[in-house]
Amino acid sequence: MASNAFTVGTLNVRGIRNSRKRKLLFQYLQRQTIDIACLQETYITGNIVDEVRKEWRGKMFYSEGTNRSNGLMILLHKNLQYENVELLRSTDRILV
Repeated sequence: MASNAFTVGTLNVRGIRNSRKRKLLFQYLQRQTIDIACLQETYITGNIVDEVRKEWRGKMFYSEGTNRSNGLMILLHKNLQYENVELLRSTDRILV
């Protein structure tokens, strides 16, 4: 019988614009076998979204912040099996 269990983690990352910090964070999430990571205070802006998406390699949902505040992100591990994920946005909030 297949298991439907998955792990969820949430972190206030206080910015992931720095590529070294982002790499360490992604390595940490992989080591902890977190399937769904909910990140707050990412400070992510549109100019680095593609770079972050390539580095994560899984599904990514985000809501932009500024380079000094806000920003939310939900990361789905590349091996997580899921169906019908829909993104709803409301200003600086995201719901999946």
